[in-house]
Amino acid sequence: MPCVFSIDRRLMAGGAAMIAAGIALSLHLSASMPIGTPGMSEDAAAELILDQRENRDMGTLSALLAGVGFLLVLVSLGARRRRRAGGGSAAAASRADAKPAA
Repeated sequence: MPCVFSIDRRLMAGGAAMIAAGIALSLHLSASMPIGTPGMSEDAAAELILDQRENRDMGTLSALLAGVGFLLVLVSLGARRRRRAGGGSAAAASRADAKPAA
């Protein structure tokens, strides 16, 4: 039975890899969030704030990576492979014939 979707497997594999990498990075970053300790100096507190902001920004980038991967998977479900050397489809040929001559 033929496949209902025309799937471009390279796009789907790339999208799935991007989703997996984004989720893995997001999990790693959420597990390694820097935390402070009581009695920190002002310099250490400022450094902690910078580290937490960097971690949050990296989490945003990993979420974007997973989101772009998801879009690639969606596109791969509707992508059709291009035909090789010059062979156009019959539908395209009939559309070209149906156009009135100007």
